[in-house]
Amino acid sequence: MRADFILRERFPGLSRRQIAEAFESSWVTSAHATSGFRRPLKKSAKLEVPEQLDASALSERLEKLKAGAGDLPIRPIFNGADFVVVSKAAGIASVPLNLSDDRTVTAWARFHYPEVNTVFSEPQPELAPHRLDTYTAGLLIVSLTPESHARWRDAFSLHKVEKRYTAWVWGTPEKTDFDLRTSLLLVTGKARVLKAEEKDPFADEFEELGTSDKSWKVERASSTHTASSRVKVLESHPDGYSKVLVTTFTGIRHQVRAQMAHAGFPLIGDRVYDEQIDSRPFAHTHHMLWASSLQTEEGTWIDAPPEDWRPRMG
Repeated sequence: MRADFILRERFPGLSRRQIAEAFESSWVTSAHATSGFRRPLKKSAKLEVPEQLDASALSERLEKLKAGAGDLPIRPIFNGADFVVVSKAAGIASVPLNLSDDRTVTAWARFHYPEVNTVFSEPQPELAPHRLDTYTAGLLIVSLTPESHARWRDAFSLHKVEKRYTAWVWGTPEKTDFDLRTSLLLVTGKARVLKAEEKDPFADEFEELGTSDKSWKVERASSTHTASSRVKVLESHPDGYSKVLVTTFTGIRHQVRAQMAHAGFPLIGDRVYDEQIDSRPFAHTHHMLWASSLQTEEGTWIDAPPEDWRPRMG
């Protein structure tokens, strides 16, 4: 019998991706019947009897994940009946992607709210109904029940949540308030990078440009999204950078980063969208973006960046 079939029967909650990860991480081994010697297995390995498969390391890993992590830089902002609003630091993932991910908002919630382990059956549940990039700091909603998660997912998909972000960007916009309407295209093979396509971000009429890239034409029908944001300039500095407040009216991956870069104002430290990142004078290992406000039907929460959250010279 194939090793991955045996593992799927023992751990029915694991996805195919997680099963593959378990074998790749050597959390599944083969136990020799007489010597007790254990060796890593490939998922396609054939075993004479299911008992030859030893998944004790995987079980230990899942128990460790269930225990959570209480020492992560995450601050509770509001405690609701079935959800909590938190402020996460840059470097903490909103949701776990793999069984090896243990510095996530999910890990923090499992430690502080262990009851989530009884209501969510997944080995690595996604408790946040919306996402922030790992290196985006600020406000995030964390659901403590599946019903709460579904309710908040609906609120976000129906645009019933107004999100505002504070960002440090390169450049000085001519206008202190302006709108961005942009076509964002998911580019295959580029780590889900979104490319903005628009002739003039300040034009009254939206006009989408064509492209000669055949792969983009294939993706256009299913992967093009219209994004809308409003930008307010908070500070401008003579050294050529500004602090802005961005209100998003649509929720698309990398929306703020892609739109601001396309408008000519890439985020400071953004190594994905700033094409001149290597010549910049500031030494930042990640983009300077902070989710600073959530306005919903259930409440409004604000988490302004601290005063020392400013660009640093390299």
